[in-house]
Amino acid sequence: MTAGTIVVQLAATAIDYRDQAGSGITGVTGGTLQMGNAASGAAKAFNLRGVLPNLVITNTSAGHSATMSTTLVNYNNISRNITINSGTTFNANNVVFLFNGTTLTNNGTLTHNGASSNFVWFLTTAPVLYTGSGVVTAPMSNFEMDADQGLTIDPASSNITANAVRLVSGSIINSNKLIIGNGGATTSTVQIGNQTTPTAAGTFDSAPTFNPGTGGITMSYLRTTTSRTTGPEVPSSRTITTFTYDDNDITHTLTLAGGDLTLSNTATALTMTNGPPGIQDRPRWLVESVFPQARSSRGFASACRSSNEIADPPE
Repeated sequence: MTAGTIVVQLAATAIDYRDQAGSGITGVTGGTLQMGNAASGAAKAFNLRGVLPNLVITNTSAGHSATMSTTLVNYNNISRNITINSGTTFNANNVVFLFNGTTLTNNGTLTHNGASSNFVWFLTTAPVLYTGSGVVTAPMSNFEMDADQGLTIDPASSNITANAVRLVSGSIINSNKLIIGNGGATTSTVQIGNQTTPTAAGTFDSAPTFNPGTGGITMSYLRTTTSRTTGPEVPSSRTITTFTYDDNDITHTLTLAGGDLTLSNTATALTMTNGPPGIQDRPRWLVESVFPQARSSRGFASACRSSNEIADPPE
């Protein structure tokens, strides 16, 4: 699809729009899929699957909704730009959703919950903008950056609550609009880098708000293309539950800025998986009641040997 508009006026009993063939999103260079029009009548619940052009959910006759299918064939659910008008809802459902547009305008409600859900900012060729006066149903399960040129959250938009924020590639501007964790039994998770192939992981430009539940705060510094220094992703309390470092490039270092960290997990608080980590620039780590477990983590002893800045844990 390269241009034009497809208008879906009435809802079917199953799928209202499906594109799971061809070349995927690379074959969709333009065009608009419009859910609802003035003749749609009462609010319709539309169901979508696969590869979407620019998506517009209208409120012309009522507050319609559009929900992505969890049945995937050939392609993940993916779209170009999305416009959610006031009174309408877009539900990405309990499955991975890839946003491959430059602008997501939310003046209604954006929902993406469930254990298998992951909202991925996926465009690599241009900066991405999230804007609008709408709300995001709290909490999103995963908010993942794979957008090489970064994401800007409009400072006038409402805050976005997500249990996990993962910076695989690309930075977030106005990251103070993020709330990580949703209280209750949730865990606040921050991941920097990729679990497999090293990526150009980005940064937060400002500190998000942490609202951990009983799961506490977990932080992972994984495989990236360069050395790193910790930044606003570290909570101001300097206390987290678990810390993981896994970078398979032994030339990389992780510089701990801003002061010592307290790790509070009484099981496994510190995990160092690959390489001599080279954590630098602080005289010690404060780890409450977990030094035996930290010592047993692969790599911790070599870290102590490789840098006189890191003290041995007390016996």
